[in-house]
Amino acid sequence: MVEVPARRGPTHLGLVLDKLADLQPQGGTTLLTALHDAAENIRQRALVVIFSDFFVPPAELKEAIQHLRFKKHDVAAFHLLDQKEIDFDFDQPAQFVDFEGGDAILADPSLIAANYRAAVSAYLADMDELVRATGLDYHRVKLHEPYDDVLVRFLLNRTPKRASR
Repeated sequence: MVEVPARRGPTHLGLVLDKLADLQPQGGTTLLTALHDAAENIRQRALVVIFSDFFVPPAELKEAIQHLRFKKHDVAAFHLLDQKEIDFDFDQPAQFVDFEGGDAILADPSLIAANYRAAVSAYLADMDELVRATGLDYHRVKLHEPYDDVLVRFLLNRTPKRASR
């Protein structure tokens, strides 16, 4: 987790982008704790931006988001997914590595693909329900997408539109 103190202005956005570019995945997730801590410790209403794979139980994530929303924070979430996680189109036995410290698993995709796809589909449906229930500003992002394009779309969509005359 990286905390960047709140500031205004374009130079601050550059600092945020630099911090994001330097991030490296490591260890297990502390996302739920970090979100609850943010809800309790950020004193003024703020925009809380989350970049995560959200590999946590959706019901627990919903509680954390609701905690932030209860404290009047504006919450935007970028759900980072690899297309292979969604498609699971492997055709040969493969070793799957848990980057958060779990054991690697050797599996034959032909034996687990149907169950895996069903589990991912149910999980994404749970995430969609979480978004509806919490009013979360949610963005599902594929890892192959350039991050600057994703952020520009996000910022442009949040910019108030002036009424046409």
